[in-house]
Amino acid sequence: MAQRRRFLKGLGQRGVWAIVRLSITFPWTTLVMAVVLAGVAVWYTSTHLEFQTSRNALVSQKARYIQRFEDIDKDFNELDSFIVVQPQRFERGKRFVDALGARLRADTQHVSRVVDKIDTAGLEGKKLLLLSPEDLRTLRQRLQDAQDLLTDLAAAPGLQQLLVSINQEISKALVTHLTTSFLGEASSSTSAPATEGQTLDVTFLSALFSEMEQALTAPASYLFHSPWASFFLKDSDVLSQEGYLTAGHDRFLFVLVEDRPADSSFVKHAPPLQALRDHIKAVQRDFPDVQAGLKELRKALPECKIQR
Repeated sequence: MAQRRRFLKGLGQRGVWAIVRLSITFPWTTLVMAVVLAGVAVWYTSTHLEFQTSRNALVSQKARYIQRFEDIDKDFNELDSFIVVQPQRFERGKRFVDALGARLRADTQHVSRVVDKIDTAGLEGKKLLLLSPEDLRTLRQRLQDAQDLLTDLAAAPGLQQLLVSINQEISKALVTHLTTSFLGEASSSTSAPATEGQTLDVTFLSALFSEMEQALTAPASYLFHSPWASFFLKDSDVLSQEGYLTAGHDRFLFVLVEDRPADSSFVKHAPPLQALRDHIKAVQRDFPDVQAGLKELRKALPECKIQR
């Protein structure tokens, strides 16, 4: 082992002296080679050097939220930011999202793509798969309660027959209510299980009249919304045709945005993000009761808590 070390040490020293003698013998050649190698090193560094600015690089890539981020990034890799809208009333929030979406689409200098709604046409015929077991039981009960109305309407479809059937159901409900009131608490308590769920919800009638009014007052701009959703599942938004991005039982609305960087600099996203914040403030002047804020998608996901 000692002999091998002495051999390697001597070989290294002889190699260094050989390079030194070669450099002294051919100085200009050595200088040109050094300059060429330095130029190649500068070129390679300038074309391949990258800055990893993501905080995800500082944590384990096996973390659950990192894996979720990678899964979401596969589907939404071009969407850099999202806007969170928190209205006091859901209708005001929808109007805020519509106004903000129109402004963002008009700003083609800073925004290249906006997603404030999704097309629900692809869910037609499949929405029952999205209902919870409780909603399915409610739907079955209301179908049973409205069996006579639906049978009459299927035999003679039309608005006139629908109103006649609704009138009959309201009359039945009124007679049932008066009968149980006159008979007293004892009789009503015994008949309650039989009559429970048989009263007609006037929400459907109100929605029907609202659709009729909108169709008559503005037929050119009228967009049909089926009132049957309020008839069968008045407390569920699964059958909604609007397609807004919501969460927390409609407490929050979201707008996904893909910005358009001005250049390829290190702070290329700063001008578009500032423009997005300016758009939000401008829309909030007309909606002072609506709170909204901008969040970068790549920074927000690792900070979110995982709901188990």
